[in-house]
Amino acid sequence: MELLPTEILFGIVKYLDNWEVKQLSLSSRRVSDVCLPTLFRKLSVEFSNEGLDLLESVLESNLHRYIVSLEYVTPMLLKPAYVETCESYDDVNSREDWDEMEYLSGDLPSYTRVYKTLRRTCAEQQEIIETRRGLTLMSLAFNLLSNLKELILVFRQRRDDEDWETDYQQVYDMTQQRPYEHHIKLVLAALKGCSITLKAIELTCLDPPDDPPSGSWDSLTIPLTELVGHAPGLRLVESALPLTLLCRHTSPY
Repeated sequence: MELLPTEILFGIVKYLDNWEVKQLSLSSRRVSDVCLPTLFRKLSVEFSNEGLDLLESVLESNLHRYIVSLEYVTPMLLKPAYVETCESYDDVNSREDWDEMEYLSGDLPSYTRVYKTLRRTCAEQQEIIETRRGLTLMSLAFNLLSNLKELILVFRQRRDDEDWETDYQQVYDMTQQRPYEHHIKLVLAALKGCSITLKAIELTCLDPPDDPPSGSWDSLTIPLTELVGHAPGLRLVESALPLTLLCRHTSPY
């Protein structure tokens, strides 16, 4: 590999799967430099402290210059009251303690695990919102990612969330009435004043649990209209809601 011209190395990398590129990048510093534009072409960031830590570290490095596609994974926001509601379970000291907690009945978690997990998730969400950390880093990203051409918003649970978390949130109506409005408005605010030229915006899994969508989703109409105006291309993946709302906005009736 070391003896091959750089142009040929780029050609080889182009036809490899991502995991193969990762393996190849370990062979030498020169080959690694050739692999970096492929490995960091797309960056996926979740609405969590861990996700924002990743974004911050990439922006502080030289790797941000390779990013062409930015994926922002946005879960439904929980009602802030659940921080206090679940707080009394933080000091539970038993065989169900947080560090040793197991599933006590098949696939269902213990009540201690439920309360502590919900409180942790809710507290983390509120901390990010109150400190405006998400807005700060997304604004910085849109200013530094000079090669960014694609923005993907994924509306679903975080990757490390378990299935039962989503079930509890939906069954017991724990999510805010307009759970995705914050994320869309955050992206709009971050895009304001930026000079990047996006070619496409993709909205994935933006669908309400009620079909047809209730009037509470109408508040997304104007933010969505503004958002899609930032790129000539719009892709909808498992997302019928945006088209419904945008049609309502443009219809004269």
